[in-house]
Amino acid sequence: IAAKPTDQFEAGGNISYERFGLIDGSAYVSGPLSETLKARVAVRGVSGGEWQYSLTRPEDRRGATRLLIGRALIDWTPSDRVAFTLNVNGFRDRSDTQAQQYEENILNVSPAANPNNPYAIVDPARYAALTNPSSPGYDPSFIGRQQLLIARLQGASGPELQQITNGSLSGPVAPRNARAADWTSEWPRQLDKKYYQVALRGGIDLTDDIKLTSITAYQRLDSDVYQDLDATAVVAMDYRQFGTVKSFSQELRLSGETGRLNWIVGGNYDHVKQDETAEPHFGGLSLTEPAPGLIFTVAQNRLTQNVKTLAAFANVEFEIVDNLTLQGGIRYTDVNRTAGICSSDPTAAQNISTFFGAITGVPIAPGQCYQVDVTTFRPVLTPDIRTLDENNTSWRLGINYTTGNGGLLYANASRGYKAGIFSTVLCSFTIQND
Repeated sequence: IAAKPTDQFEAGGNISYERFGLIDGSAYVSGPLSETLKARVAVRGVSGGEWQYSLTRPEDRRGATRLLIGRALIDWTPSDRVAFTLNVNGFRDRSDTQAQQYEENILNVSPAANPNNPYAIVDPARYAALTNPSSPGYDPSFIGRQQLLIARLQGASGPELQQITNGSLSGPVAPRNARAADWTSEWPRQLDKKYYQVALRGGIDLTDDIKLTSITAYQRLDSDVYQDLDATAVVAMDYRQFGTVKSFSQELRLSGETGRLNWIVGGNYDHVKQDETAEPHFGGLSLTEPAPGLIFTVAQNRLTQNVKTLAAFANVEFEIVDNLTLQGGIRYTDVNRTAGICSSDPTAAQNISTFFGAITGVPIAPGQCYQVDVTTFRPVLTPDIRTLDENNTSWRLGINYTTGNGGLLYANASRGYKAGIFSTVLCSFTIQND
């Protein structure tokens, strides 16, 4: 709950200095601009705090916060029965993403010392559990993946993959210290998020007992996040996710009091547009080599969504006798969601597109989608369009009793609703988007 503009001039702020050089400062100014207009502006900035260090490069640090937040509130009351509040707020976040801690690479597990893999973890029992078909932990692809990595470690796939494989298999195990981690020095370590919201709330007292409220809002988020997931100094499994979400919403409601009865009835509309891309970089951990030389090192999945939601709701509270209140609410929601999903190859080599083009007989150009339709076994070169239309009626019933000493006894029963979604999951077949 944001602090409201004040009737008299006020200003203040604070600043703190914390461990690892983190500085956190905020300030505000608030007061009247005229007889009917008052405002409050507040800002906060956080900077510093590099608390993690690299196990292979001790002088290299990460974990810093770089955050700027601001909010402006304007209250306008042209009459005793009319009031408006404008809320403009936003933030910019360029903080470091948290580095992971390396525990082990399971593909190093071996039944005995292996001269071809100096990083072997000798554990016969565990190796048997991974390779024995009768074991609950059996992994049918384990031996093949392990042999492929060891071959790369010996230089079978060239010096670049040999170096990456060596780095991923030899990652130093992190001690029991939350600060100790590792990451790729050349891989971006920070996120970049920009967000702003503009919201206008209006209230009109239609009568002494009935009020009309309108809430109109627009918000936008631009996000670009890098994460080093392999916890080593090489690009073995790094991940980038970026995109934009834009949302417009409008709500209208009537509320009133009639004796012992309080009630609300209203409706709202919400329209969201989303454009999101997931881009995993497999590097040395890519074991997908369906044809010699066609190693999949980077993939990309783009998801665009258009979601429209309409809802109507009502809620009542009736005080049966003093301190005993019955409550009831109902809401009808209708959601229409359209999504376009495309898995594509963003690399110059186009190895993924080349492979899918070869097995389907359809050439795939850079930027086109490679997801295959299982009924025709041909790639769908444009985004796979999916729709999801849902509706739901949710409700709540309750009874409250307040005691003389401020206690509360209550019982509630309710049924809620959560809409389905489409997500940014890399797919080889369009049926996987269902």
